[in-house]
Amino acid sequence: MLQKLEKVFMPLAERIGRNKYLIAIRDGFLLSMPLLIVGSFFLLIANFPIPGWTQFWGRFFGDNWAAYFSKPTDATFSIMAILAVIGIGYSFAGQMKVDKLFGAAISLVSWFLIMPYEILFEDQVVTGIPLGWVGSKGIFVGIICAFAAVHIYSWVDKKGWVIKMPDGVPPTVEKSFAALIPAGVSLLVFFLINVVFAMTPFENAFNFVFVILQTPLLKLGNTLPAMVIAYIFLHFFWFFGINGGSVVGAVFNPILQTLSAENLAALQAGQPIPNIIVCILGLKPSPCRRNL
Repeated sequence: MLQKLEKVFMPLAERIGRNKYLIAIRDGFLLSMPLLIVGSFFLLIANFPIPGWTQFWGRFFGDNWAAYFSKPTDATFSIMAILAVIGIGYSFAGQMKVDKLFGAAISLVSWFLIMPYEILFEDQVVTGIPLGWVGSKGIFVGIICAFAAVHIYSWVDKKGWVIKMPDGVPPTVEKSFAALIPAGVSLLVFFLINVVFAMTPFENAFNFVFVILQTPLLKLGNTLPAMVIAYIFLHFFWFFGINGGSVVGAVFNPILQTLSAENLAALQAGQPIPNIIVCILGLKPSPCRRNL
């Protein structure tokens, strides 16, 4: 019986483990993970769950001392989508056999090209980069942009539509000119996408993906049945000697990272932690505290 199961599930698990999209997501989030963990240590210091902790340090550094420790947390969690886009674009470009540095750059610029530069400040709309979209809310759009931008870049590059420089030109200059047309085509496509979404009720691609895709996925991933299924598959793969954490984590980590960032925002605002499932699973970093 065990041999029959191995014949059925081993090839399936291997194909999932070698999937270039899942590998790119997994490796891309590894770029942000150490930074988020470091940021969570500062968050822990600023919100240590001991009575009198804030008052004790306030005697030495003033009442605003926690704001200094919260700054590293903001510098990591608030831009986690930027880190994810760079990491995924870099990794996916390697999977597509094109220049990884240009893949990361094109992914980031394409993502910013469709981003709305509007911030609501005192009932007025001002121009700026909204932290909400470069944080947890923009992760799913970033993943889609990274894959699409690198795909376009790779397609144009493999068609041979590149500017070739004469012999003797430094390699760096040659690579820059070779990336000119593929990058231009990718940016043109995303420019048209931005124009099309501006004519819809959603106004931009970020609102569309957040309403249609991201919100339902987060609600699904924030349920106990979804996590039970995920962990069943995780241990099921390990039963056959396959790294279940890598296979399942590539799918669920973007959801859990986003839920964890929402917990952080609630904690900093002094509100109850909304996503208890992240705390139960012990995802790191996760700003959970005793008010759960």
